[in-house]
Amino acid sequence: MKTPAHERIAIPIGKSSNGIAEEVDLTTMPHLFLSFSEEDQLYHYLEYLLHSWNQITDFTCQLATALSLESYNALQKHFSRPKPFYSWIRNNPEMGTIGSKPAFIQAIFKELKKRQKKTESSINANYEFQPLIVIIDDLLEMLVNKRKTTGLRFLQLLIEGPAVRIHFITASGRSFRNLLNQLINMNPVTKEQLQQQLPNINLTYHLPLGAELILTPEDLFFFKARNQSDFQRLYTLATTTPNPC
Repeated sequence: MKTPAHERIAIPIGKSSNGIAEEVDLTTMPHLFLSFSEEDQLYHYLEYLLHSWNQITDFTCQLATALSLESYNALQKHFSRPKPFYSWIRNNPEMGTIGSKPAFIQAIFKELKKRQKKTESSINANYEFQPLIVIIDDLLEMLVNKRKTTGLRFLQLLIEGPAVRIHFITASGRSFRNLLNQLINMNPVTKEQLQQQLPNINLTYHLPLGAELILTPEDLFFFKARNQSDFQRLYTLATTTPNPC
């Protein structure tokens, strides 16, 4: 079923050779995994993304962020609309609304269960949820946790979240891209563990978990859609925020 225009979540993926900005719909990905070489690249990209959303008058979503203090400071001026209602700042947690990494994942997980319960009701079967977009600037740091359940719940969110309009935009350094690919395609051990937790879901159907965007120091972007094998080569977006549409 085609997503209505007002439900589309536009994600910039770079510019074509003739300078035209290319966009894709996050709801079709259904998650975006970013790889970057330098932190400034990530800040500039996320600034561009948030600013572009703020220029769309009829675009509404809920936002949750797990960021470093540096990322938060770089992006906070763009949080006027949408404003995060869950936020964890990992090296200064008292500035956020949530004080720890497990608590952040738990908060999103509770939202997942609340939405799923609502859809199970015949009265609310066709309820249209407002999108919840979760932005994480260090995916691998988020996954490293003594609590095994935190990692498995995160994977469950990636699998089950899109059905109730929960989508992730996550980032990691390019040096960890092999590990990122293991996550996107889920290595056999992790897949088996998660299958035990979700016995009624065909995990293979949901793999890979999302699209990939690589930000290179050569001002090139490489985008690969979820079910494609080749990357599309594009050029970097402006390092300053775009002009209002």
